[in-house]
Amino acid sequence: MKQYIIIILLITLSFSAISQNYFIKTDILGPVINRPFSFGFEKSNNYPNSFVFNIDGGWYMRDKALEFNQLTWKKSITGFSLTPEYRHYFHFRSNINKPVGLFAGGYARLIKLKYVQDFIDSSIEDVTEKTYGAGLGVVAGYKYKKPYSKFYFETLAGYSLGYINIDNYENDYLPDQYMFWRLEFCIGYAFQ
Repeated sequence: MKQYIIIILLITLSFSAISQNYFIKTDILGPVINRPFSFGFEKSNNYPNSFVFNIDGGWYMRDKALEFNQLTWKKSITGFSLTPEYRHYFHFRSNINKPVGLFAGGYARLIKLKYVQDFIDSSIEDVTEKTYGAGLGVVAGYKYKKPYSKFYFETLAGYSLGYINIDNYENDYLPDQYMFWRLEFCIGYAFQ
């Protein structure tokens, strides 16, 4: 997983020397709201449209059970997702020709997950399951960048429908939709 992130980072940085329309970003809200780490890059070929590619990785869910103040089991869902996204920027001033401001678009999310439930009692067998998921969604947000600044802020919300099947997950709340929705506040750097 780390090798893929490093390769994508190097490719993104090498493209920045060629083009003036590349952006990289990371979600700083994710770890606060118990979401995985997110890294993304955006390429704007055809203003006002752009293509964004995000990679998320880490914990999607963690839980534990206590009985008489003693830990009985722990469970977690870890993994990574790939999220290609297409955006259209809406501009109210004609003199701005950069991908900033209000945007809307669509995205797809592919997820690979590993569900683990560890029981403290050694007589109960631990559960490990690997699974995949996919979903399609819509996103809306706002990108703020001061003129002549390389740094920008971006906030977005996305809703999608998708499918994940985790057979051994024993809870009323199976986080299918939780895996696909997006709420991000990102900081980024523009290669312009």
